[in-house]
Amino acid sequence: MEAAAALLERDLVRDEPEIAEHRARIAAALSLRRVPVPELVARLRDAVTSTEPGHVVVTESGDEYESLFGTFLPTDNPGWR
Repeated sequence: MEAAAALLERDLVRDEPEIAEHRARIAAALSLRRVPVPELVARLRDAVTSTEPGHVVVTESGDEYESLFGTFLPTDNPGWR
């Protein structure tokens, strides 16, 4: 997750060089605290890895859904090599 977040951020900054200013302006307008991306990724990881059996999403037949990304790794994306 960390590698993908860094690569996505790199692409975003390349495509939208003023993104930091936009984020700061919006956060200030909404009185939001800016949370660093590594902390957001850590929170996401905690949420994903802390589900209990009672919170597993299943298909109509009762089978657990597989990972959305399967075995995909950031290095599988040719644009991120």
